[in-house]
Amino acid sequence: MKELSLLILLCVVMFSCNRTPDCDDCQASIYFGDHTFDYQEIDVQEGSNGTTFSLKFYIFDDFGVLREQLNIGGMPKKEGTFKVVSIFDGIPRCESCALGSYYTLVGDGHELGNSYKPDSTFTNVIEILDWNPDEGYVSGNIDCTLVQPPNGLYPEPDTIIVTAELFKIAYPG
Repeated sequence: MKELSLLILLCVVMFSCNRTPDCDDCQASIYFGDHTFDYQEIDVQEGSNGTTFSLKFYIFDDFGVLREQLNIGGMPKKEGTFKVVSIFDGIPRCESCALGSYYTLVGDGHELGNSYKPDSTFTNVIEILDWNPDEGYVSGNIDCTLVQPPNGLYPEPDTIIVTAELFKIAYPG
């Protein structure tokens, strides 16, 4: 009887843990134009309503301070092609949209540096080819043109073309 109780307790602990599944062939090569965006960490976050998710790519400095962040979020948890729009443009939230942004951080990592948003004159999309939380991954493509609008510091707009021909990212589901 003692062994049976121990076995039941072990099963409960094993199956109640929320772990990121192993994903041996997971990868995400992100490009800014012809240059690789050498992120150091990927974060997959579930939306607060439980029906969406976000991908966040981070670059840190030698002291562990966040310096750059690429975000594509608010995508429905399903396969499909989703238009990437700016959270700053006041576009009403739509079922077939994702929100995109890229920004740098300066100083101690809490001050906004450069900020980029999807350029609405281009077709910006993220395509989810395989939504597979049971197997522990999500895969797809990214094709976005982000622009830094002219401002007091930067009188000319700056553009970044972001692509990922095929990504496969571990999803803790």
